Amino acid sequence: MKKSQSSLPERSDSADLPLKLYRAISDAVRHLENQRARTEHVSDLFADTTEALRMKIRDYGDRLMFTDPVAYGKKAEDLVWRKVFYETVATVKKLNKNVKMEPRETFMIQTHLQSGVGFYHHIIMKLQSQFRLDLRGVVDFPLLVTDCGLNKGKTCWSSKLAESLALEWAHSALHRCLICLGDICRYLSDLEPTYDHNNALRYYVQALNWKPDYGMPHNQLGTLAANNNFSLDAAYHYMRCLCCKERFDGAEGNLLRLMENNALSYQELFKDNFTETNVKKLILAFIHLSCSLFYDKPIPQMNQLCSEVFSELESCMAETETNVIHLMNTDSGEPSVLNDDILFKMLIMSIMCVQELQSKNSSQTVTALALCLSLISQLLQICIQRIEMVITPRRNPVAFKKSLVQPRRRKRRGRLNSDMSEDENESVYSLDSDISEEELIFDQFLDSEDEHLVNGKMAGNKGQNGLLSSKP
Repeated sequence: MKKSQSSLPERSDSADLPLKLYRAISDAVRHLENQRARTEHVSDLFADTTEALRMKIRDYGDRLMFTDPVAYGKKAEDLVWRKVFYETVATVKKLNKNVKMEPRETFMIQTHLQSGVGFYHHIIMKLQSQFRLDLRGVVDFPLLVTDCGLNKGKTCWSSKLAESLALEWAHSALHRCLICLGDICRYLSDLEPTYDHNNALRYYVQALNWKPDYGMPHNQLGTLAANNNFSLDAAYHYMRCLCCKERFDGAEGNLLRLMENNALSYQELFKDNFTETNVKKLILAFIHLSCSLFYDKPIPQMNQLCSEVFSELESCMAETETNVIHLMNTDSGEPSVLNDDILFKMLIMSIMCVQELQSKNSSQTVTALALCLSLISQLLQICIQRIEMVITPRRNPVAFKKSLVQPRRRKRRGRLNSDMSEDENESVYSLDSDISEEELIFDQFLDSEDEHLVNGKMAGNKGQNGLLSSKP
């Protein structure tokens, strides 16, 4: 069999093996680009020669990542993702921009993406195994590493610095692999509406748990959220991304586009015969206000807009109280009733506005702070009202003490009247008025004990009399 020009390099321990692998990947990429440029139909992307080239890039990339992760790890990751998966999906979307895909073509791209899920799971397993990463509690498919690694004094790294850099790459590679898995699942849900988009959400959240300071997962979550909760979810995640320590700059363009679309929807509210739910009015007004504050843009009639937000919030909270059952079954896409998720995101967005304006020393910081505090105050007020509706009303402590003392005093007076003279009763009454509450309660306890003893004695006597009467 004739050996192809870009055949897989033989395994070798030589120092130039990473360079050979990288050249082989570059050669396969060049051939794949030429074939992709001549593509006219989706089926052309999945011809045998094209599939073979993608498999070579994927296999070479896998080997190169773990052969020299410090020098070539990131490059190999980028080539595999872009050339094997991302550009394939982008080409499919371009070819079918105005034409609906045939079922056969849809099946091809779905199969290709499903293979990508398997590939990135394989990479994550190798990362856990070779770098002994303990991912329990981070991902929901951790590998339980039980071996102790190499013997003492032996290492596969040339120096401590190389080992440290390789481990740093492994941590970042894991984060990028989780994001790639989320993107692949998002592409699958775009192709097939019945595909559960929570699979993409699952991987993005795990990437966020692994590196909370990185904003990329929030940007992807914003893209995934689309128009959920009238675009409030997307605005929340884009703002979170831009507030992260390692922000993703692409989120800024996404948030600005969202602001433009929201501004158009907000203007529609003031047209005649335009009726919408209070929740939609609240969310559109709040996004308009918070995004403008976030970018430090002056807003005409700021006080009027703030008043409108709080007025709509009050109306929505009143509706929520009377629609508890409907709240449980509401659709997250376009809810008609306010829920706790919306309130939480509104509050966090107002806090992010304060943080962003403070970092710029903006004059609108006071306005954002007033918005945030007013929102917290209104929410606390509503919480207090609802708690008071549930708990038992508090008793008046003075009246409660009187209800304990007076029956006790009447009981003592009744006994004294039956056992003592009138003069003695008067002297005891004067002393009884000075008895403390503690003494009264203690006396009440003793009286109850006396009654039990008397009743017991009487019951015993009655039983004794019954036994005597039964004798012949």
